[in-house]
Amino acid sequence: MKIRTVGPILILCCAMLIAGCRKDDTKPENPDRRNLQEDKPLSSRALATELYELARMCYLWNYPWPDKKKFGLDSLFINEYAKVAALNNELEAIKALSPNKIDKWSSLDTGPDPLQPYYWVESGDHLYQSTFGLSVKRKINGTYYIASVNVSSPAANAGLRRGWEVISVGGLPVKGTAMKDVQSKFNVNGTLNLVIRNQTGYRSLSLVKAPYVYDPIPYSGIVDLVDEETKEREKIGYMIYDSFKGDEDNLEILDQQFISFKNNGIKKIIIDLRYNSGGSNQAAGRLLDNLAGARFEGQTSYSLKLNSILWGFSQITTSPWTLEQEAFLKARKAPDRVTSLYDYLKPLWSPIKFRNINTHIFEKICFIVSKETNSASLLVINSLKPYFDNNLIIVGQDTGTKNVTTVDFSLLPVEVRDERTYDVSLVVGYFSNVNRGIVDSERGITVDNNANVGDNPAFGFGPNEPCLERALNLLD
Repeated sequence: MKIRTVGPILILCCAMLIAGCRKDDTKPENPDRRNLQEDKPLSSRALATELYELARMCYLWNYPWPDKKKFGLDSLFINEYAKVAALNNELEAIKALSPNKIDKWSSLDTGPDPLQPYYWVESGDHLYQSTFGLSVKRKINGTYYIASVNVSSPAANAGLRRGWEVISVGGLPVKGTAMKDVQSKFNVNGTLNLVIRNQTGYRSLSLVKAPYVYDPIPYSGIVDLVDEETKEREKIGYMIYDSFKGDEDNLEILDQQFISFKNNGIKKIIIDLRYNSGGSNQAAGRLLDNLAGARFEGQTSYSLKLNSILWGFSQITTSPWTLEQEAFLKARKAPDRVTSLYDYLKPLWSPIKFRNINTHIFEKICFIVSKETNSASLLVINSLKPYFDNNLIIVGQDTGTKNVTTVDFSLLPVEVRDERTYDVSLVVGYFSNVNRGIVDSERGITVDNNANVGDNPAFGFGPNEPCLERALNLLD
């Protein structure tokens, strides 16, 4: 039998990454309310028509496609709030076209709003605060704990650590307090005041808002296992990966993390995705290459199933309607993302193959997951299952159900974009995996037998944290 050596995990250094999308970004300042009532260069009807045309061509479930009148495109929106409400109603009508109305993922982003707070909730008991770089999680008994802290954030600079109990936020005692009331205290612009309790007692902390560089690998290390009888040692790699970031700097950091595992002779690895709700398919592919590229080079990792219009576009390149489509697609991507939908989808029209990028073979892989694990995280796990079989272990709690890919489009031309971005995220494809076919978008990933264990934020990250402890036992 093997036991874990006493002492902390050996921490592997990771460079910090540039901030990306969703829960990790620091929220910009809110615009003045009066600006929201001003007329925009693009009319309400033009915005609604653009959304209609985008969905008609790109939405995964686009047949049968109803007439424009169904979406009320002839209606006039009297002000900014009415415009946003009408566009949301149109999007809801589009989502209702999905089989059994399963689409929970397409959404409208209209940029900063004076009513939009500096937080948002990923799940019913987990509150993220991107401005200060931390999240808190509520246990069943109503006690709140620090669940995660981003490296170099104001929370990290103030010394916060996972596992510390939160006593009060902005003067409000939080034990037993409803989540919405705790949320309201996080909606601050300059300084966030906390009282926490750790092993040494109570502490009062003031977190000052400041820019920081987001790091999607906030914690990594090596757990040293020792056999009691033979004294033989085995090293297990461990890495928390909180978000899939697809820019080159972040992909390079991911590669460097795996080079470190390779240099330490790691054959068994634990990837902690419990707080990873998804991100870039490119980053998911890079993680797949690092985990399995050396062993399964050239074999299919996954493919993307599109609607018949986009799929036809991938097969025919000479007819006039295809050239018209290409012009349409090249002009319609949100700013600061991939330059066009055409460029984004073109690599995915053919099956994605494993690439050998670090010549290192892992024998066993364990994923830690939760109900917050979604999207690109599911893509990675489902793509590896056919290849690793019993050497792939799933620990934690059953995951979310987003086995589809979304693309962000801008409804506004580049020359008139302002703080009201009018970006829409649409489901454009299903993921398909080897020997599994199209993955059911209404089902997530189920954890293995004897591997169901909940996330307990009262424990810091380390070999005694319940999820990691179970993962180590199953890898042994």
